Amino acid sequence: MTRLLRALVGGAAAALLALVLATPASAEAFRYWGYYASDGEDWTFASAGPADTVPADGSVEGWRFAVTGEESVRDPRAAPDVDLLCAGVQAADGDKRVGVVLDYGTGEDAPDGEAVPAARGACAVVPADATGADVLAAVAELRLGDGGFV
Repeated sequence: MTRLLRALVGGAAAALLALVLATPASAEAFRYWGYYASDGEDWTFASAGPADTVPADGSVEGWRFAVTGEESVRDPRAAPDVDLLCAGVQAADGDKRVGVVLDYGTGEDAPDGEAVPAARGACAVVPADATGADVLAAVAELRLGDGGFV
Protein backbone atom coordinates (compact mmCIF):
# COMPACT_ATOMS: atom_id res chain seq x y z
CA MET A 1 0.00 0.00 0.00
CA THR A 2 2.85 2.41 0.78
CA ARG A 3 4.43 1.82 -2.65
CA LEU A 4 1.09 2.52 -4.33
CA LEU A 5 0.69 5.76 -2.37
CA ARG A 6 4.24 6.86 -3.27
CA ALA A 7 3.62 6.06 -6.92
CA LEU A 8 0.38 8.07 -6.95
CA VAL A 9 1.97 11.06 -5.21
CA GLY A 10 5.01 10.88 -7.49
CA GLY A 11 2.80 10.70 -10.58
CA ALA A 12 0.71 13.65 -9.43
CA ALA A 13 3.84 15.70 -8.73
CA ALA A 14 5.25 14.88 -12.16
CA ALA A 15 1.99 15.86 -13.85
CA LEU A 16 1.88 19.15 -11.92
CA LEU A 17 5.49 19.93 -12.81
CA ALA A 18 4.78 19.26 -16.50
CA LEU A 19 1.78 21.57 -16.36
CA VAL A 20 3.78 24.37 -14.71
CA LEU A 21 6.61 24.03 -17.22
CA ALA A 22 4.15 24.11 -20.12
CA THR A 23 2.63 27.42 -18.94
CA PRO A 24 4.23 30.46 -20.59
CA ALA A 25 6.25 32.46 -18.06
CA SER A 26 5.47 35.76 -19.72
CA ALA A 27 1.68 35.46 -19.76
CA GLU A 28 0.10 38.91 -19.91
CA ALA A 29 -1.84 39.93 -16.81
CA PHE A 30 -5.55 40.64 -17.21
CA ARG A 31 -6.84 43.68 -15.29
CA TYR A 32 -10.47 43.59 -14.25
CA TRP A 33 -13.07 44.87 -11.79
CA GLY A 34 -14.23 42.17 -9.37
CA TYR A 35 -17.84 42.38 -8.24
CA TYR A 36 -18.68 41.55 -4.60
CA ALA A 37 -21.72 41.29 -2.37
CA SER A 38 -21.81 41.61 1.39
CA ASP A 39 -23.69 40.07 4.24
CA GLY A 40 -23.05 43.24 6.26
CA GLU A 41 -19.78 41.96 7.70
CA ASP A 42 -17.77 40.15 5.02
CA TRP A 43 -17.32 40.34 1.26
CA THR A 44 -18.19 37.45 -1.05
CA PHE A 45 -17.31 37.32 -4.75
CA ALA A 46 -20.67 37.68 -6.49
CA SER A 47 -22.07 34.43 -7.88
CA ALA A 48 -23.78 36.27 -10.75
CA GLY A 49 -22.89 39.36 -12.74
CA PRO A 50 -24.22 42.81 -11.89
CA ALA A 51 -26.79 42.76 -14.71
CA ASP A 52 -28.24 39.55 -13.25
CA THR A 53 -28.22 40.61 -9.59
CA VAL A 54 -30.93 42.64 -7.86
CA PRO A 55 -29.49 43.85 -4.55
CA ALA A 56 -31.84 44.35 -1.63
CA ASP A 57 -32.61 47.66 0.01
CA GLY A 58 -29.94 48.34 2.64
CA SER A 59 -27.37 46.00 1.10
CA VAL A 60 -23.78 46.86 0.13
CA GLU A 61 -21.99 45.99 -3.10
CA GLY A 62 -18.27 46.23 -3.69
CA TRP A 63 -16.01 46.64 -6.69
CA ARG A 64 -12.27 45.95 -6.57
CA PHE A 65 -9.79 46.55 -9.38
CA ALA A 66 -7.32 43.70 -9.56
CA VAL A 67 -4.88 41.81 -11.72
CA THR A 68 -5.25 38.11 -12.53
CA GLY A 69 -2.75 35.73 -11.04
CA GLU A 70 -2.43 37.57 -7.74
CA GLU A 71 -2.04 35.32 -4.73
CA SER A 72 -3.48 37.72 -2.15
CA VAL A 73 -7.20 38.14 -1.51
CA ARG A 74 -8.65 40.81 -3.74
CA ASP A 75 -11.77 41.73 -1.74
CA PRO A 76 -12.62 45.42 -1.37
CA ARG A 77 -10.54 46.75 1.52
CA ALA A 78 -13.30 48.88 3.10
CA ALA A 79 -15.89 47.55 5.52
CA PRO A 80 -19.35 47.00 3.97
CA ASP A 81 -21.20 49.37 6.31
CA VAL A 82 -24.49 50.58 4.78
CA ASP A 83 -25.19 52.81 7.80
CA LEU A 84 -21.96 54.72 7.14
CA LEU A 85 -22.28 54.75 3.34
CA CYS A 86 -25.93 55.83 3.32
CA ALA A 87 -25.99 58.02 6.45
CA GLY A 88 -28.62 60.72 6.05
CA VAL A 89 -29.80 59.42 2.66
CA GLN A 90 -33.49 58.67 2.33
CA ALA A 91 -35.20 56.70 -0.43
CA ALA A 92 -38.62 57.64 -1.77
CA ASP A 93 -41.42 55.09 -2.00
CA GLY A 94 -40.56 52.57 -4.71
CA ASP A 95 -36.82 53.22 -4.39
CA LYS A 96 -34.07 51.55 -2.40
CA ARG A 97 -30.70 52.53 -0.92
CA VAL A 98 -27.65 50.43 -1.75
CA GLY A 99 -24.19 51.17 -0.39
CA VAL A 100 -21.33 50.91 -2.87
CA VAL A 101 -17.59 50.56 -2.20
CA LEU A 102 -15.22 51.29 -5.10
CA ASP A 103 -11.67 50.08 -4.41
CA TYR A 104 -9.30 51.04 -7.23
CA GLY A 105 -6.63 48.59 -6.08
CA THR A 106 -3.00 49.26 -5.27
CA GLY A 107 -0.22 50.97 -7.17
CA GLU A 108 0.95 47.53 -8.26
CA ASP A 109 -2.42 46.98 -9.94
CA ALA A 110 -2.27 50.17 -12.00
CA PRO A 111 -0.99 50.22 -15.56
CA ASP A 112 2.48 51.77 -15.88
CA GLY A 113 2.46 55.52 -15.35
CA GLU A 114 -1.06 55.68 -13.91
CA ALA A 115 -1.93 56.79 -10.40
CA VAL A 116 -4.46 54.88 -8.33
CA PRO A 117 -7.40 56.94 -7.04
CA ALA A 118 -8.32 56.59 -3.38
CA ALA A 119 -11.06 54.10 -2.60
CA ARG A 120 -14.44 55.67 -2.12
CA GLY A 121 -17.90 54.84 -0.93
CA ALA A 122 -21.28 56.05 -2.10
CA CYS A 123 -24.97 55.49 -1.60
CA ALA A 124 -27.08 54.73 -4.66
CA VAL A 125 -30.76 55.56 -4.55
CA VAL A 126 -32.33 53.55 -7.33
CA PRO A 127 -35.71 51.97 -8.21
CA ALA A 128 -36.57 48.91 -6.14
CA ASP A 129 -36.05 46.59 -9.12
CA ALA A 130 -32.63 48.05 -10.07
CA THR A 131 -29.81 45.63 -10.81
CA GLY A 132 -26.23 45.78 -9.57
CA ALA A 133 -25.29 47.35 -12.92
CA ASP A 134 -27.91 50.08 -12.35
CA VAL A 135 -26.55 50.66 -8.85
CA LEU A 136 -23.00 51.10 -10.13
CA ALA A 137 -24.13 53.42 -12.95
CA ALA A 138 -25.87 55.60 -10.35
CA VAL A 139 -22.61 56.33 -8.52
CA ALA A 140 -19.87 56.07 -11.16
CA GLU A 141 -19.15 56.81 -14.80
CA LEU A 142 -18.77 53.47 -16.56
CA ARG A 143 -16.46 52.36 -19.34
CA LEU A 144 -17.46 49.00 -20.76
CA GLY A 145 -15.00 46.83 -22.63
CA ASP A 146 -15.40 43.84 -24.90
CA GLY A 147 -18.03 41.43 -23.63
CA GLY A 148 -19.51 44.03 -21.25
CA PHE A 149 -16.60 43.98 -18.80
CA VAL A 150 -16.48 47.07 -16.58
